[in-house]
Amino acid sequence: MNDSVCKRIAQIGLAEDEFSANEITSDGEWALDPDHGANGRQSAISATFQGLSSQGKIVWTGAVVKSKAPRRRGGIIRVWRLTAKGRAWAKELLGR
Repeated sequence: MNDSVCKRIAQIGLAEDEFSANEITSDGEWALDPDHGANGRQSAISATFQGLSSQGKIVWTGAVVKSKAPRRRGGIIRVWRLTAKGRAWAKELLGR
């Protein structure tokens, strides 16, 4: 899993009840391909979401939203939330 993606998920997860890849990639300090195209960073986001889910740190809420990524053309993406285990992990990762 990508460390910078994990930290971004931890930050957003502690700040928001629910989040998607839209929130992870919209931070002005986290530069991504402006087309949000398939690249190493985008693959890192997907792999990190999958890894955290399999570890029980995040859980899919059952909701979906439209991707803001132009290349996805409004395709749906999952909405996630931190679990109790995930909140503890996020706090430890961020030194809180």
